Amino acid sequence: MRREATFRLELTSGDFGLTAGKIPTLHAFEERFFNALRLKVKPRTLVYYKDVWKPLMGDSIAHQRLDRITPAVIEEFK
Repeated sequence: MRREATFRLELTSGDFGLTAGKIPTLHAFEERFFNALRLKVKPRTLVYYKDVWKPLMGDSIAHQRLDRITPAVIEEFK
């Protein structure tokens, strides 16, 4: 649980090296995200995250830049 809390803190502080002008789509960010996640969580937790990630990749949200995924975009996805 502690690893996940640390990871969430890194997410909120932007420790993935995303800078303006170089912000990828959710789909393009997938590999980078899971490579980082692999170092932070247990293998079973990684499998869980991959399972819940799959529906995102089959929707238009996958082609949104990360900085453009707003609450409205998320509501539309839901």
